[in-house]
Amino acid sequence: MWCYSVRLTTVDTGMRLFKNPVMRMVFAIVMGLIVIEAVGHIEQLITTMIPGDATMMSWILRLSRSIFTVALCIVMILIVNRGTLTGYGFTPGENVKYGKIILWGFIIGVVTMVVTGIAATVLNSIFPIKGGEHFASKYSIWETILYVWLLASISEEVLTRGLIQGFLAPLKKYGFKVIGKYISLPILTSTFFFSAIHLMLLTTGMNACMVGAVVISCFVLGIVAGYVRERSGSLIPAIIVHLVFNVGGTAMGLLG
Repeated sequence: MWCYSVRLTTVDTGMRLFKNPVMRMVFAIVMGLIVIEAVGHIEQLITTMIPGDATMMSWILRLSRSIFTVALCIVMILIVNRGTLTGYGFTPGENVKYGKIILWGFIIGVVTMVVTGIAATVLNSIFPIKGGEHFASKYSIWETILYVWLLASISEEVLTRGLIQGFLAPLKKYGFKVIGKYISLPILTSTFFFSAIHLMLLTTGMNACMVGAVVISCFVLGIVAGYVRERSGSLIPAIIVHLVFNVGGTAMGLLG
């Protein structure tokens, strides 16, 4: 009886903490960071346990990164949501206009790529900074389709718009309107997290101006994907927005 009482008290205390908006936001971000850190350790483990040449290992690591990100997010959701995925976007959604989503996702991706690319180029000409290109620029078209368009879109959306935005859903009442669209606190938080994790590109030797362009692009994408995720209740529209945004960005990169 005593142990049972302690467990109930612990659960009640945890639930009270989650009712505090700040604590809920902090916990959501911590969960996201735990997933990223855990995936990094899994990659290191794979590197030491599975022999193979550099090319094969690169394929294995990129594939495992997406798979384990999704898997760990689902585990996290099941833990904090008492064994169910309800409310975290794993549903077809309601009243989803996919044609409109695809069109606007592509257009916004193209425009964002053009604007941020020009800005990065101008800044780098004024303040020259050494650094290379995005590592994905070396991908073949098939690698781009698989890793950038498909796997990255799915895994990053499950992490940011699934785990983080889903956990923060009770805070939807906090927000503001921009050009008639309601941007809630969960959308903003998942967007800032999504943008911030791309700062890790600096560790790859990528040019700082280009990293800034990527981060800003991610912010725009995050707002759009978060909005359709919240409106539809589903991750599917967010994944599609992410995918076509990347397609538009890649298309402009190839033309440039």
